[in-house]
Amino acid sequence: MSVVARKFVFKREGNLMTAAVAYDGGIHAPRSRRARPHGLNRVVMRLSIVMLKWARRRAERSALTYEESARLLRMQQQRQAHENETALMAMRLL
Repeated sequence: MSVVARKFVFKREGNLMTAAVAYDGGIHAPRSRRARPHGLNRVVMRLSIVMLKWARRRAERSALTYEESARLLRMQQQRQAHENETALMAMRLL
């Protein structure tokens, strides 16, 4: 059987029986190893990872939920209303 021509040619191949097997590319292929960082490159890489983790934790802390933001807005409105009442009382006394 000829795979390239996609037709059976018994004269050329005779009674040869073939089977498809899973190809393991790592058996005969040369393995390239990744160069590990050394010196300043390693320090810069580790520092950047630490900074990214710190920034993510800080962003998560600064993010407010809906309930927290609604509570803060309500407190701000109450404070403003109290200041307005105090100002009105001061004007009535004058």
